[in-house]
Amino acid sequence: KALFYYDSAMLSWKNENKKMFFRDYSISQYYADRANFWAENAITFAQQKRAQRTAYLENRITLLRDKLDAFDRIYGNMPMSKEEISLRATLKIDFQEMVSSAVSQEKALRLSSLEKSITQFNQKFENRLRHYFKQFPEWKQQVAQAVALSSKNKATLIIVDKYDHTCHLYQSGRLTTSFSAELGPNWMGDKLYSGDQSTPEGLYKVIKKKEGVYTKYYKALLINYPNADDQKRYDEAIRNGLIAKKHSIGGLIEIHGHGGKGANWTNGCVALQNEDMDKLYASCSNETPVLIVGSMKSLNEILR
Repeated sequence: KALFYYDSAMLSWKNENKKMFFRDYSISQYYADRANFWAENAITFAQQKRAQRTAYLENRITLLRDKLDAFDRIYGNMPMSKEEISLRATLKIDFQEMVSSAVSQEKALRLSSLEKSITQFNQKFENRLRHYFKQFPEWKQQVAQAVALSSKNKATLIIVDKYDHTCHLYQSGRLTTSFSAELGPNWMGDKLYSGDQSTPEGLYKVIKKKEGVYTKYYKALLINYPNADDQKRYDEAIRNGLIAKKHSIGGLIEIHGHGGKGANWTNGCVALQNEDMDKLYASCSNETPVLIVGSMKSLNEILR
């Protein structure tokens, strides 16, 4: 409409200019005013649409940022291949570059592509975690039984929550202290053999307390891995060809010091910071039960 009235104003103005006398520009002025009115309307409309589009993109960006944050919170400690670590870093870089770019059709296309990639990446790890948590009913039962026995016997109990990377200390069935823990890089699932860098799961007990020259990890509580369940699982895996016969079942699994590195770095042990190890070490003795489970929380509690 602005262009129509502008063209009409120019045509009327030219026609009046052709007259030698009695020129009347009132019609030209009318068309010019209407052109200006509709031009301003077009600007206002475009600004509103741009604001709406920007708000829509910003909302999608916020939701995508929440997905990235959720990945770090829920799946960040899960074992990853080098390719997955690289892809995770690339997605974060691409997201930041997309956020800093100006609003455009290209930005919208990049956002759509990232939404798809990040959603697929998150879903892959959610599926992996859901598979792992099929064992949760067993973990829950083991925890309940161990705590009940600690209460009945007025005894000390250690529970390691692998997903939460936490070592809990119970006295007489009551939780008294919790410590941050670091595990093996391949911590999800049961330990099958020496060198798999997985932290075992099951009910164990402290069989030796070590400090000074007897350990290179400040202080340590050696547990009775492998127990009968571990040996049975190992033998079945050998028979079924899941483990090469050259691999031994391993041993020397401990709760020890020198933790606090901010990563899963042990060969299957549970590492605590030295000051936390002091407290745990002082509270335990030989025969203290040690329960290691995948998680003490349900998957629904973790995902919500």
